Amino acid sequence: MQKSIIAILSILITSSSFAYNFTIKGKITETRFGLAVPNQTIYFYKNQTQRPEEAITNADGEYSISFTFAKGESIPILINTLSKCDIDYTRTVYSFSGKSKVNFEICLSDKDYKCNPAFEYTVDNQRNIELKSNSKKYVSAYSWDLGNGAYLSGKEVSHHYRVDGNYQVCSIIRGLYGCQAKLCKQVTVKGTQKIGGKIYLKNTPMPSGTVYLYKKDRAKFSTPIITDAKDGNYNYEDIASGEYIFYAIYEFDYEHFYFPNLSPPIVEAEFFGKMRLITM
Repeated sequence: MQKSIIAILSILITSSSFAYNFTIKGKITETRFGLAVPNQTIYFYKNQTQRPEEAITNADGEYSISFTFAKGESIPILINTLSKCDIDYTRTVYSFSGKSKVNFEICLSDKDYKCNPAFEYTVDNQRNIELKSNSKKYVSAYSWDLGNGAYLSGKEVSHHYRVDGNYQVCSIIRGLYGCQAKLCKQVTVKGTQKIGGKIYLKNTPMPSGTVYLYKKDRAKFSTPIITDAKDGNYNYEDIASGEYIFYAIYEFDYEHFYFPNLSPPIVEAEFFGKMRLITM
């Protein structure tokens, strides 16, 4: 029959007019290799009717928790690691110094010795990617292949791609107990930019008109990206990075002072990112 590891600590308090802290410390290891078990939750019950307090082992499998007792109290503390070993561990500790050490050796399931990589990611319109491993807690090392020759390490990482494209992103994990595994996903990265500026006719802002952007490599066939210009100002949001041909067509105003000496618009534009535009 599978049983939980249980240790019972009986605390006897000597006559004193002051409360004091009783600290329980220890280490948890696994039975197969005798290695430390990190991130293991331990439950401490002052009595079986109260909600337990918890401690979590650190990277070295160690834990520590303290309780405060007043004069005359003698309360048993039940410790439960929820391990599935066949053996019950029962401990009774009498502490007058306020410190006690209780170690456990617990059994892990077969799946705890296997590497099961899992990760999630988000990509923004500036070609930045955020990666987070969702792998199990018994992992000793996390590394990432970003698919463009870049490599990173850590449970959570971020990276910037300079070029749009599809990248094979891989999470590689190494388990505490010797396993290693890799999981890859294809990630599509596509950056967009903001473009804004002012269009002048000689020294006068163009009163109103329309601005057209065409992809340079297929300008004769592509559908333009259109926006309005007012008082010379125009703005584009979320434009894919690339090289464009730029057209500005103004509305004619026969009463405006610049007619009939019309000339091609002079474009003064602010560019963000690596967008290049050709004025026509």
